[in-house]
Amino acid sequence: MHAMTAPLSTAPAAPPHAAPPVSGQAASGTPAPASPGRARPVLMALALLAPLLLGGCSLLAPAPATAPPAAGVPDARQLDAWRMEGKAGVRFLGQTVSATYSWQRLGDGYDAEAAGPLNQGRTTLSSRDGWLVLENAWLGRRESASAELLAKALTGIPIPLDSLNAWLTGWPAEADTAITPLAEPDGLREFSERGWTTRVMGEQVLSGYRVPTRLVMTQANNRIVLTVAGWQPGSPPTVDSAVDQAGAAPADAASTPSAASPAP
Repeated sequence: MHAMTAPLSTAPAAPPHAAPPVSGQAASGTPAPASPGRARPVLMALALLAPLLLGGCSLLAPAPATAPPAAGVPDARQLDAWRMEGKAGVRFLGQTVSATYSWQRLGDGYDAEAAGPLNQGRTTLSSRDGWLVLENAWLGRRESASAELLAKALTGIPIPLDSLNAWLTGWPAEADTAITPLAEPDGLREFSERGWTTRVMGEQVLSGYRVPTRLVMTQANNRIVLTVAGWQPGSPPTVDSAVDQAGAAPADAASTPSAASPAP
């Protein structure tokens, strides 16, 4: 996986917020057990979203919207290479977790990685030329020509991973997507694509570019709240990716998970 050597420009530390109670969690702090019928899809969903999720037990506390930076600062939507990292709160398939994440855009592809304490639950995603490679301690290795079809096969919900290169900059992936301006305290703007609505709550200047401070993405009862703690521009590599190491994808490969054994 390509790594940028320069340190990320970081946002000023925000004051701590108290986390709200977790849905489905007892007052003692012991999580309520998931029903057997839902356990497997939840595990698969959490594994697939692991670049955005790490084991935790609370949705990030809401933060107020912030005004945009001064005019004249360029935004990051035209850049084809950058890296960002931060924290996330996710409500997905009835489960609520907190997280840290990193996402690196590499042209039309991307690399994402996450791991818990002592490298537990380490997950990587690598996409090149439309071919996605996922490696996770629960699911093993999965490959597909469609990130969205792979997500739907594993979780039952189409998760538009390929759109995150645009959405994480705070802008839609398609030029003709309508953008709705918002007024405080609701945020700066929002747009809807591929069944998901993304709301930009605020912006900041990092490494000379205007990037989001906070994003809220919703689809039905699913919700992802992302804060951006570090961001920097960079150059896409020509080699050194999970896809390169695995070799070129076969021309007739189907858009389905590979034959790796499913999670128990």
